[in-house]
Amino acid sequence: MVIVSKRWTRVVLFLQFLFLVCNAELTFQEIAPESIVQSIKIGYGIVDCVDLYSQPSLKHPLLMNHTIQMQPSYFPNDVLRDIGSKSSCSEEVRSDIECPTGSVPILRSNRSFRSTMPLRALVGSGPDYDPNSTIRLAMVSTGRHSDPIYGSEAEFSVYEPSVGEGQSPRFSSAFLAVQNGAPPTYSMIMVGWDVNPQYYGDDRAHFEIVWVDKGTACANLGCRGFVQQSKQVFPGLKITPVSTVGGQQSYLHLKVFKDQKTGNWWLIYGDGHHPVGYWPKELFTYMADAADAVSWFGMVAAARGEPTPPMGSGQSPDQGEGKAAYFENIRVVDASHNLVVPSLGGCQTHVTVPSCYALGHFRNSDDGSGLRFLYGGGGCHPE
Repeated sequence: MVIVSKRWTRVVLFLQFLFLVCNAELTFQEIAPESIVQSIKIGYGIVDCVDLYSQPSLKHPLLMNHTIQMQPSYFPNDVLRDIGSKSSCSEEVRSDIECPTGSVPILRSNRSFRSTMPLRALVGSGPDYDPNSTIRLAMVSTGRHSDPIYGSEAEFSVYEPSVGEGQSPRFSSAFLAVQNGAPPTYSMIMVGWDVNPQYYGDDRAHFEIVWVDKGTACANLGCRGFVQQSKQVFPGLKITPVSTVGGQQSYLHLKVFKDQKTGNWWLIYGDGHHPVGYWPKELFTYMADAADAVSWFGMVAAARGEPTPPMGSGQSPDQGEGKAAYFENIRVVDASHNLVVPSLGGCQTHVTVPSCYALGHFRNSDDGSGLRFLYGGGGCHPE
């Protein structure tokens, strides 16, 4: 594998402070009471079923004249493969919540609102940098492409590593990211799972989305922009079931791609190709046309001076299949709108602290369905 480039070092640095400033959620007051069709109490909060056309994202200044897109106008051309051939020990995560037709679920925060802040500087300078944070990554990326990239797909196992107690930030997560440019001239979409007790109020894995443009970041529906379409799957959803080391493996199957007709970036969930929603093209300065790189990674955080949490399953890749966390069936959307397997030799890797976390067991699937690798580790003690 190729050593990570200088550009990707800058991206890694950017990720080291991204999550410190983007943990914002909608408060109940931001949703007009008359737009709530139904409220559903769940174990980790309240889900408001909001009228599709009254969701707060449509009040974004750039979307005042936006026409809602109900479905993707196309899907990337897929390589035919047998989804049913998965191991009997693999199971797709699911949602047990469903809002009435014509409404969409929005998780109501039971905690105080913290607005997003602009990301005005690289790590080490500027008012938004938190010198007390410690972020660790195990990342695989395409590197910067001269050819445009229009999306990516991956399946990745979901675990609930115990992050322990400590000061903020403290989390363990895994993401697929599509991006264009480098800080500060930068746009990015991230989708995946996150165990973040200080954000979600529990120690469970939650479905999470993040988007970034021109130094401003937003998590889930914490600010206006992402247009929710699904009446079942929503940002902040608690993921069930989750994987167990040496036992049942549960996975997220996510796809992010640009709609070639509308220019919007769609998020698709599951083997059944379920549209969750989309980011309107107007939100992105540097990704309005295409992306130039994709990455897949595990990421953990801790306050400086505290142990960093386990990543993935908490097991190193050398523990092998069924024990270490994985990404698999990784593909990217090319200029012909085909889902293609990235070249293994052309990928780049980065592990922040190799003594604590690792990547391994790289391979391309024999059936052409995609790239696969294992990642993770048990955590680090303070230096």
